[in-house]
Amino acid sequence: MSSLRGPLSRTGGTARRRLVGLVLAAAVGLAGCGVPGKSEPRTAGTAPGVNDPRPGSNNPELPSAIGIPDAGELVDRFFKAAAAGDVDPTLRDQRFDTAVRYAKDFLTPAAAQEWKPTVGQVVVIDVTQKRVVSADEVDVDVRAVGLLNEWGAIEALAEGSPSPVPQTLKFQVERPAAGGELRLRNAPPGALVLSTTALNEFYEARSVYFWDSNGRYLVPDRRYLNGQVNSQKRARAVVERLIDGPSKMIDDVVARLPDSLTITSNPVVENSRITVNLSAPTPLEQEKLERLARQLRWSLSPTQEAVEIQIDSRTRHVEDGSGYLAYNPTYRFQEADNQAKFGIFGMVNGKVTRTASGDRPMPVLNDEHNSNVVAAAVNVERRTAALVRQVASNRQELWFVREGPEGVGAAGTPNAFRAEFPADVTSMGRPVYLPGSNGRFLVPAQGRLFDVTSDVNNSAARTVDLLGRTIKAISVAPDGRRVAMIVVDPNGPERVVVATVNPESSPVSLTDRRTLDVGDVTDLRGVAWVLEHQLVVAAAGSLTEVTIDNSERNKVTKPDFGLFPVTAVAVVPRPTGGAGTMVVEGGTGGNVQSYRVYTESLAPITVTLSPSANPTPGASPAPTTMPVRGAFYVDLAAD
Repeated sequence: MSSLRGPLSRTGGTARRRLVGLVLAAAVGLAGCGVPGKSEPRTAGTAPGVNDPRPGSNNPELPSAIGIPDAGELVDRFFKAAAAGDVDPTLRDQRFDTAVRYAKDFLTPAAAQEWKPTVGQVVVIDVTQKRVVSADEVDVDVRAVGLLNEWGAIEALAEGSPSPVPQTLKFQVERPAAGGELRLRNAPPGALVLSTTALNEFYEARSVYFWDSNGRYLVPDRRYLNGQVNSQKRARAVVERLIDGPSKMIDDVVARLPDSLTITSNPVVENSRITVNLSAPTPLEQEKLERLARQLRWSLSPTQEAVEIQIDSRTRHVEDGSGYLAYNPTYRFQEADNQAKFGIFGMVNGKVTRTASGDRPMPVLNDEHNSNVVAAAVNVERRTAALVRQVASNRQELWFVREGPEGVGAAGTPNAFRAEFPADVTSMGRPVYLPGSNGRFLVPAQGRLFDVTSDVNNSAARTVDLLGRTIKAISVAPDGRRVAMIVVDPNGPERVVVATVNPESSPVSLTDRRTLDVGDVTDLRGVAWVLEHQLVVAAAGSLTEVTIDNSERNKVTKPDFGLFPVTAVAVVPRPTGGAGTMVVEGGTGGNVQSYRVYTESLAPITVTLSPSANPTPGASPAPTTMPVRGAFYVDLAAD
C-alpha cells in the first residue's frame, strides 16, 4: 500500500512525494507529561495531492519496457503501464486501448496476442507482497481496490462481489538471447491493472465539488488526474468531470449541472484567473451562475485563481472574492483551531468544559443538566449540546440542551429535554451532529445506530439500518453526506466502513457502503475525518490513516501504546493544504485522559479550576489542575 502524504506524514519531493514517517517519540505515562518546549501542534504539510497541480515538466516519465534489469522490476513497471491511457484527458475515448497497447510492450508477442483484458476496466490493485521465486518467476499478492474510470473516480467494488483479479498473480519471465529484453509470458487474466504505487506516482488526487441536493453545501468527490496534463487541459478535464456528474458514491445526495451545459474550448489560465467558456442553450439565471462559479472555483484551484464564466464567449460572471470559501463546510472547521473562539471541549468532573476561554458565551454549558456527562457533542451554530449522562450505575441517557430562538425558555434560560430511546438501551457512545439535517444527531448505542432530532416535539430515537452489523463508533464528514463507522460483522471481524448518508429520509438511510482496508490492525476504538477524503482510525495500539477510496494507507504505532491504549480520537478536519489538530484519549480503568497529538510527542490536556470558595482554615486557596476526558472539537457546520 502506498504511504499517505497527509496529517501523520511530511511531504517529500515533487515528482514522487513519499512518507517521511512520523515518530511520536515522547514516552507518555498515564500520569501525564509536560508540554513539549518547542514542539508545534500536529499539522500537515501539503495534503495528499489534493488540488495541488504539479507542472507536467516535473513529473516522472511513464515506465519503459526497455532496459529492465530483473524480473521483479519488470513486474513493477508493468503494474504502472496503464497510466499511459490517462496522459491526455481529451482522448478519453481512446483511453483503454492506449493503456492496453502500452502494457502489451511488457509482454512477449505470444502473450500480447492472447491477453484479452475486460474492455473499459482499469483495476486498481494494492500490492501487499512480492516474492521473486526465481530469476524467471515472480509471485505477487494483491488486493483489488476498485475500478479507475475514465472520469478519474475509483469506483468501489460491490461488497461481497468476487475480485476482478486473483489474490496471487504468478508471472513467468522470458529471458531472450544476449542483447534482448526481458518480457512477461503472461498477464493478469482478463484484467488491466494499475498499482496504487503508480496512482501515487503519476496522478494527482483532487476533489471536484457538487452542491448537495438542497443546495446548501459543496460535497467533495475524490478524483485522479494524470500529473503530466498541462494547466489548460487540466482545467478542462475538471470542468468536464463536473458536467459529466458525480461518482456513484455521492450520486444520490448531490445535484447535477444542467444537461444542456457543455464546454466549448480549453479554459484560459492567465493573470491569476481561469476563464471557462461554456455553451448553455437554456439561459442560466444569475443565481445559478454564481453557484456554478463557486463550484468551479473550489474544483479548479481553491486557493489561487479567480474564475470567469463565459457563455458563448460572453462574460456572464466573475468570482474573485473570498466568499466562495464558506460554501465548503470543511473550510469552516478551520476556525476550530482558534483557541480564543472555540478550542477543545471535554469532560471534567462530569461536566462538558471548554479547555480555553472563548469570546462566545455558551449558556448551554451552564445548564444544570451538564452533570454526570460521559460523552457529548456541541454545535455552536445552533447553540445545542447533546449530553450522554450517567443517570444510574447501569443506565445512560441522552439529553439535549438548547439555547436560541427555538430553544430558550420562558425565563430566558436554555431548554433541556431527554431523547426517547428503547428501554433496552442503557449505554451510548458519543453523539455526532449531522449537518444540513435540521438538528439531527447520530448516536451509537448498545451496538445499534440511532437517528435523533434535537426537537422536543420529535424526541423519539429512530433505528438506522446497519444490515445486521453492530456499531462501535461513528464520525460524520463536515458536508453531512458521508459517514465513517467502525462496525462488527455478525460473528465476524471489525471493519471500517464509509457510507453515503441521506438526511432527508427518516430515519436516515445509508447507501454505497464500502469497506476500507486498515491492514492487520485490530481492536478498533475510534474514527475521525482528517481531510475531506481521509480518515484516521484509532486502535488500542496505533493510529492508521486511510483514504476513503482505499488508495493509500499509513499506520503509525507509538512505542508506549501498549501501556497507554488509545480509547478515542478526534480531529479538526480540513479541506486541503494540511489538516487540523488531533486529540486522542487513552489509558485504562480510572486513569483515562485526553492528549493533544504533537509532531513528535503527546501532551496531556488539562484545565485549571478556580480555587475553592471555602478553603481549609489557615490554607491559601490554590487552583486545581484537572485532566480532561473524552476531548472533542465543536461541530461547526450549520443547517
